[in-house]
Amino acid sequence: MSLKNGIGQLREMSDFNAVIGEDTLINQMKNIANGGKVSHAYVIIGERFSGKTTLAGCFAKALMCESEGKKPCGMCLSCLQVDEGSHPDVKYVMHENPDIIGVEDIRKNVKDDIVMKPYQGGRKIYIIDDAHKMTVQAQNALLKTLEEPPEYAVIILTVTQPEALLTTIQSRTVSLPIRPVPDETLKRYLMAKERIPDYKADICAAFARGNLGRAVNLVEDADFDDYKNETIDFLKGIGMPLNFTELGAKEEDIPALVKALCYGDGRTGSISGFVTLDENDCTKIYQMML
Repeated sequence: MSLKNGIGQLREMSDFNAVIGEDTLINQMKNIANGGKVSHAYVIIGERFSGKTTLAGCFAKALMCESEGKKPCGMCLSCLQVDEGSHPDVKYVMHENPDIIGVEDIRKNVKDDIVMKPYQGGRKIYIIDDAHKMTVQAQNALLKTLEEPPEYAVIILTVTQPEALLTTIQSRTVSLPIRPVPDETLKRYLMAKERIPDYKADICAAFARGNLGRAVNLVEDADFDDYKNETIDFLKGIGMPLNFTELGAKEEDIPALVKALCYGDGRTGSISGFVTLDENDCTKIYQMML
């Protein structure tokens, strides 16, 4: 694992205006930066592609802002440095092994580094992305720092699986959960930014299930329409839509029946690697065929 300042990453990931549908969380972060109590550790919780790393960079920028007014100002030296990925006290922890963050990684790049005071300003921030990948030993090493953190230190974790964190770490961090973005908000964003027609934006937003990054991936994925159309054609080819209720099925069982017909064993199926079909998705497919 190497310890870097996130050059090329934080540059594009430190603007609250780039985040949509998370007004409550953004306001919470801004309130903390603008005079609220700053804790020593936060954990941003969200699905893959949900914008955890972006929000971590935005939060770091707000906490480092030197303005006497509203933070982040976007114009002071600290804000500009975070935008450029060159702030000496914003440490983005990278790990070479994509699947594991080991104990030596935490000891060498966080525990040993955190004892050195900030180069400028009053804070030193560490961003540990995918912190759920820490081994138990790595988490215990981090825990020792969380138990007696330097006054100037702030550690921001991002996780997709909060249950993978030790309860002792969970109890010493402030949770910042990312909420699903409403479908209409996603649809408007996709139509404006991705310049796609409303019907395609509607479908991508529906299958993204509140996840902006996943919605954008679906727009850009040429295979998604093929998988969706193949599924609909398959169901139509066997006589769908069937009148399930006349066959004795309850209304609430219809989505599961559609999934069973699509996948044989009724297990959750995968579309293009970005989404999985659950009962809600199968309901959408069923409605498309009506």
